[in-house]
Amino acid sequence: MPANLAYLEHLGFLADAAGMSDAYTGRITTYERRIEDLRDIVGDPSEITVSRLDIDADGIWFYPNWGALEQVLSDAGFARPELQTAAIENITGMSVENIAAFDGDIVLISYAPRFGQTIPKLTNGWMSAGNDIWRSLSAAQTGNAFWYERDIWAGYSIKSLNESIMASFF
Repeated sequence: MPANLAYLEHLGFLADAAGMSDAYTGRITTYERRIEDLRDIVGDPSEITVSRLDIDADGIWFYPNWGALEQVLSDAGFARPELQTAAIENITGMSVENIAAFDGDIVLISYAPRFGQTIPKLTNGWMSAGNDIWRSLSAAQTGNAFWYERDIWAGYSIKSLNESIMASFF
């Protein structure tokens, strides 16, 4: 398999290898229709800044162009914080004091149960240490900071794309 394929190219490559190109084309057509539906509901997504990040004991992480949720945010046309649009390499272990660089109208924070991460564990451990910093985010002040399960929304499948779109409707 070629290295560093873009998300949809990756899925297309796998579909082709499995002899399922027709099914893939049909599902991508449905996906594109659903993205249009999302835009119709939201209005102009470029007027809404959506930030996505991972947290762990050693700080903030961000992987550019990673997974289904990233593809949905990009295809829908949501604005992103400057740090995320400029990132070409992974950001790992960034100090909590830099959380303002991840602020947006909406902030999506992942957790990964397969790594023993739970929302209470991350909230009580990580966020309690930087509560004042966390509360300074406009998304936190307006109640627009949300958790998502990384393995579902960041996965590499049509199902992950659909889950990410469905979550964007609510």
